[in-house]
Amino acid sequence: MTITSTRVIVRETILQTPVLPRRSGTSKDVQAPKSYSQAVRSPQREEWLEGMYQEVEAMFSKGVLVMIDEKEMPSEANLLSTMWRHRPKTNLEGFSPVARIVTFRVVVAVAATLHLTLYQGDIDIAYLNPYLKIKQYVRGIPGFPCPKGKVYRVDHALYGLHQSGAEWFEEVDKFLKTLGYTSTETEPCLYVYYKDGVLALIPLYVDDVVLAANSEDYKATVFAAFDAKYGFKD
Repeated sequence: MTITSTRVIVRETILQTPVLPRRSGTSKDVQAPKSYSQAVRSPQREEWLEGMYQEVEAMFSKGVLVMIDEKEMPSEANLLSTMWRHRPKTNLEGFSPVARIVTFRVVVAVAATLHLTLYQGDIDIAYLNPYLKIKQYVRGIPGFPCPKGKVYRVDHALYGLHQSGAEWFEEVDKFLKTLGYTSTETEPCLYVYYKDGVLALIPLYVDDVVLAANSEDYKATVFAAFDAKYGFKD
């Protein structure tokens, strides 16, 4: 089954929302549109539009975008442009490609040796969670324009803003440490928890969470904490 993925881009980086289609197919059957106008003329128009609506709804519900009068912008601020990037996805279950894929392999090997169970989940629209220290502004989003004289203020991190990755890592790092995890020196995105006989490892990449643990009750507790904090699906 093909899953369409839509992303808002600010300065050529990406934000993803997967959407289940209403028609079957494979990723090879779906031509990824290069613009909003191509998406609305695509045979998968409904799927792409649903993805875009969900994306924009998430940005408003999380307080990422706030509409303001253009005259309220600081004089030194620049208006950034946005565009959509679309791609077909065929699987919601795998990891995103990562530079340190060896870390995942090590975790799998450790899990097999110590008889840990592997679990996987996704944080809902990870980059929309951390709060931006320096505000940015956009004119509008293709298909979702601002009224005349209005602009969007970007209050939370958004894919494509150069500081977003650092803001998100700082956010999730603090959260995991409140749960009792420590990060390893050689791989800062590998977190380890050991307390009262419970052992857990989390190799984290953006919104992909893999948990290796020796307790299903503990897994339920951790995933519930992720869901309460950010929204989470496993």
